[in-house]
Amino acid sequence: MNYKLIAESFLNAIIALKSQNRLKSRNLLYFPRGACCYTCDLLQRYLFEQYQIDSYAVWGQRQNGDTHVWLESIPDKIIIDITIGQYSDAPSSMYVGPYYRFYDEFNITDKMSYQENVSSSNHYLEKPRLELDKDEDYSSILNYLHSK
Repeated sequence: MNYKLIAESFLNAIIALKSQNRLKSRNLLYFPRGACCYTCDLLQRYLFEQYQIDSYAVWGQRQNGDTHVWLESIPDKIIIDITIGQYSDAPSSMYVGPYYRFYDEFNITDKMSYQENVSSSNHYLEKPRLELDKDEDYSSILNYLHSK
């Protein structure tokens, strides 16, 4: 499976749709800054539904308080991070590959598979308005990707 190609396509869809004001959620207003959790939810769903790739959403926090979320494929542990570019010390605007030293700075605070994520009663995305926005954004991204 070519994770990099899938991630690049998904990232390009978000960038294109954002530039056309076709994304609903305010979580993507400053993408990629502050959009890692929301974006991971979208990408994790896409990987699972379109490619049957399960992944962990991994939450981490740096000592300075910065938080970040990225995906890790199951079982091959490939990191898929399309919002890494928000950090000045990131290797690029996107990272797809094996564990990388950048992630050593984050203390892992949580880790959830796609099915755990969508069924979790404690998940932050329980807010109905945000769920509707997320579904609309997901549909927009899916339509964009299928049109290419």
